[in-house]
Amino acid sequence: DVNIASSLRVQHMNRNIFLVAPDILVYEVTNALAYNPLFNKDKVNMAILSLYEMDIKLVEPYIGILFESSKLHFSKNITIYDSIYIALAKYINAQYITADKKLFEKVKDLGNIILLENYNIV
Repeated sequence: DVNIASSLRVQHMNRNIFLVAPDILVYEVTNALAYNPLFNKDKVNMAILSLYEMDIKLVEPYIGILFESSKLHFSKNITIYDSIYIALAKYINAQYITADKKLFEKVKDLGNIILLENYNIV
């Protein structure tokens, strides 16, 4: 999965694909790294800088996306945190790529979801 995720990053940096995420991504990544014992303050800050240098299009909360997120939460029994990514993908007619197999099993019938390990590197 790490190799595929790295390939996605390179493809985005080369403008072969376009990565979009809800702005909560920045907080989630920062929090995950801050609690990772392999990361100290400097490494976390370097990772934050790297994330911003990727120039991912970060989307702020929008009522239509939030309504769809709420609908997905109740219909698929998933967290709002997870559903916001899927709702955004649906809203912009894009594919949602996840490494979370449990989440994938709950939402794969939506049609715009790809499990990271099944993503075809171009």
